Amino acid sequence: MDNWSNCGKCNFSRESLLELPCCSALFCKNCLISTSRCPKCGSFFDIKDCIVYIALQATLSELFVNCKYEGCNYLCHKLLYDFHLTNCVHRPESPIDLLDPSYIPRDELKLRKKNNIVQSYSKLFGSQDPQVHVILPSDTLVGIALRYNVTVGSIKRLNGFYHNNIHCYDTLKIPSNFQLLVPPSANKLTEDELAELFRKRLVSKLKFVTKLQSENEAQFYLEDCLYDYDAALKLVTEDIDWEKHNPIPINHSIQNNTKSIPIDSKKPNQNKTIINSSSSVTPTCFCLPL
Repeated sequence: MDNWSNCGKCNFSRESLLELPCCSALFCKNCLISTSRCPKCGSFFDIKDCIVYIALQATLSELFVNCKYEGCNYLCHKLLYDFHLTNCVHRPESPIDLLDPSYIPRDELKLRKKNNIVQSYSKLFGSQDPQVHVILPSDTLVGIALRYNVTVGSIKRLNGFYHNNIHCYDTLKIPSNFQLLVPPSANKLTEDELAELFRKRLVSKLKFVTKLQSENEAQFYLEDCLYDYDAALKLVTEDIDWEKHNPIPINHSIQNNTKSIPIDSKKPNQNKTIINSSSSVTPTCFCLPL
């Protein structure tokens, strides 16, 4: 993509190029104005028949702009730029915001999210049982077995799986005869790191339960509900039910505007097949849209 704005002859980067009608090659005007043959295929051409081609980077740079607030690298479309500035999390708070009764201060909003994350995670995965291990992103099945001084097979049998991919789960049960070899303080996380870990687990859990297509979609629902898992699950369920009862209509115009055409139109006699009541042979043909 970096070479799309470069001339095929002089290799100079241009804001706009000319696309030749013969082979669709791209050259700058300076290279084509002095010749009547295509530099690529050698065909004759008229410069008036060339199409002005604007590089994709130049087009995107005109449509998208970066957020002006410090710390935000969000690339936004111009039509949505004002909306993003109003809702950007990096936007400095102003006294006018505090006058709005529905406005929630940023620190209070952050605290609400953190409390909802901890409460939702405690309902779903919380356990005071020391034989339950919360899986971290850096954990491996062998590492957990070595830490608790148990065998890999015993962990698999107790949790009911036979593969080594533990990151599709949130917690693992440890056999009762474990002996913790690594002190818990070695893996101690800060409050913010633990909240971030819980947040990722909630996103993965919502995506798995509701069969959403991506974690970004699950995160959108959780963000909209301030990471209240039950409220987000209810919202996703309502949207899925609405999509089931309001399906997208299928356009049958393509099927109605089709015609059966023989494969070899030059020799139609060879493609004709006489079908009798006792014959099961079908004519060889395919459908093309009109």
